[in-house]
Amino acid sequence: MQSSHDTPYEWPAATIAAMRIRSIEIFYAVMQCGTVKAAADMLHITQPAATRLLQQAERHAGFALFQRVKGRLVPTHEARALYPDVEQLYLKLDGIRRLVDNLAHGEGGVLRVLCVPSLAQDWLPRALSPVMRRHPDLRLSVRTLHSRQIVDSLVLREADIGFAFEAPEHPALVAEPLAQGRLVCVGPGLARARVTLEELASLPVIDLDASDPLGRLLHNARTVQGIEFSTRALAHSHHTAIALAREGLGLALVDSFTGLAAQGTLQLDAVPVEPEIPITVHAMRLHDAPGSALVRHLVDSMARVLTSGGVTPTPAARVQTAAGPAPARASPARPPAARRSRKPA
Repeated sequence: MQSSHDTPYEWPAATIAAMRIRSIEIFYAVMQCGTVKAAADMLHITQPAATRLLQQAERHAGFALFQRVKGRLVPTHEARALYPDVEQLYLKLDGIRRLVDNLAHGEGGVLRVLCVPSLAQDWLPRALSPVMRRHPDLRLSVRTLHSRQIVDSLVLREADIGFAFEAPEHPALVAEPLAQGRLVCVGPGLARARVTLEELASLPVIDLDASDPLGRLLHNARTVQGIEFSTRALAHSHHTAIALAREGLGLALVDSFTGLAAQGTLQLDAVPVEPEIPITVHAMRLHDAPGSALVRHLVDSMARVLTSGGVTPTPAARVQTAAGPAPARASPARPPAARRSRKPA
């Protein structure tokens, strides 16, 4: 049944509540795949079973969800209006399944590590090396994610430890500062000891995404000082910014850990930006997770590796205390103590 309405209709929660979990799964699968056969494959069921589930879903919803057009199932107006809420519910169900699986199987002799891309390419492997030598039978799982994804994965108990630049504002997690770096400018032929934000306003700059932790600090500092950059490109990762700078497309503004690695491997120059914009590397874990000597070994190893570069990074105060208010992002504050945030996610 095709609706004659021209504007989206927001279906009440009762409509979704009337659909059973299996109906939600088949509806989501058909919306994703476009055919019953592909949806059946996605759900690991037979095509006749998928057809029956779709018919049941339409009965529970009280209206047609799809029309068949040239061998494909085309969503009705009602189905398109319903899909955003069903998608959110499906993703929550998937997260619950993963959490149940992780609780059921436990760690199983695997060290599960999450890390932001800027640290995963150069620094994390150095920190893992002595840990793996000390534990030759240990299996390792390393995933590279952005900060918010690391928080979500830790909460779902999909990992034992995560390394990121930003202490999470999540009540289930505790963060331990390991080392403090700062914003640096990276590019070829930077024959200077430092560069100011004011000077960067007249230079071609590869800007950082404002959703990135360091990008937020940079944008806040520029706003406070009333400085506009001549942005030539926008990078969504620190390594992308470095790659663009290497090809002469502008100057990269990245953390000093990434900058030091670029100095060593790409022969690029990295100079501090003034006034200083500090950034702290944190180790994150669930606050209710039992202490692990293995995880402690990795955290200590990561701290040693990060502070051994010797040029810009400096050790952060590694004291675990109760959570306090988050520092203002635009001000150069001392590295925060490891904490459990009181703020809701």
